[in-house]
Amino acid sequence: MSYSSIFLHGFSNIPNELFKQFSNLQFTADSFLIWLFLYQTTDKGETVLDIEQIEKDTNISEKAIYESINSLLNQQLIRLKTTEDVFHKIQTIVDLTPTFEKLDQLVKRPMLKLSGLGQLSQLFEQELGRPLSPIELEELQKWVDEENIAPELVELALKEAVLNQKKNFKYVGGILRNWQGKGYQRVADVENDKSTLKKGKILDIQIPLD
Repeated sequence: MSYSSIFLHGFSNIPNELFKQFSNLQFTADSFLIWLFLYQTTDKGETVLDIEQIEKDTNISEKAIYESINSLLNQQLIRLKTTEDVFHKIQTIVDLTPTFEKLDQLVKRPMLKLSGLGQLSQLFEQELGRPLSPIELEELQKWVDEENIAPELVELALKEAVLNQKKNFKYVGGILRNWQGKGYQRVADVENDKSTLKKGKILDIQIPLD
C-alpha cells in the first residue's frame, strides 16, 4: 500500500516518513506550515484554497502565503485547478496527492497485490494509526502468500489485538502463531473453540522481543 493510496483512502494521520523526508521534499518552513493547514482541511485529497482563512488562522501575510503556494507548486508538491461552486463562483482547488506520490518515489515501499492483501494492509494502518513499515508489509504478505493464513483469520487476529488494547503488529503475529499451533485455519476454528477465548481476550500470547 503506497502513501498516496493511503492518503486518497482518507486516512488522516501524517506518516512519519514525511517528516524524515522533509529536506528531500524541499519544503521550506513557511511552505510546510501552509501545507499542513491545507492537509487538515483536505477531503479525498483535495481542499479549497482560501487565502483569507489561511491568513486568519496562521497569522502569515497574504504575500507570504502566495509565495509558499508558488514554492509548493514549483516543487511539484501540490496541483491547482479551478472549478465552480453551487453558486457559480470560481474557486481554486488544491490537490495534495503529488506530495505523497513524491514520498512514494523517495521511500520506494513494496507494493502489495491488489486483493484481500491490499485491503488487509489498509485495515492494519487504520487500526494501528500509522503506515506499515516495509518489513511489516513483507511479513503481512508472507502470512498470506507463504504461510497460507486466510486473510479473514489475519483480520480476526488484528481485531483481537485491538480488543485487548494491544495495537502492536508483533502482538497480532503472536496471536496467529498461537492459532497455528492449535491447527486453526479458519475463523470458524477459532470461534468453535471457546477455550481460546475468554470475554474477548486471547490467552497465552507470546510476543518476541526482537
